[in-house]
Amino acid sequence: MTDLIQRPRRLRKSPALRAMFEETTLSLNDLVLPIFVEEEIDDYKAVEAMPGVMRIPEKHLAREIERIANAGIRSVMNFWHLSPYR
Repeated sequence: MTDLIQRPRRLRKSPALRAMFEETTLSLNDLVLPIFVEEEIDDYKAVEAMPGVMRIPEKHLAREIERIANAGIRSVMNFWHLSPYR
């Protein structure tokens, strides 16, 4: 086998070529933030199974989504905790 004097970098010569051949990219546009909402609570409530995660009162949902959007996250997925006695 011969030793290479110069490594072939033809796929890395320009930003356009690098973008065309890159395998994986991840940006804020690819993220979806899960939020947990509960109907009949007045204040934020911890989710016992997930430390650091809170259930959001339904009345605060619009404010939380606005705060999340201002942080640059464009997608959320709501998980509702509904009262069984509706």
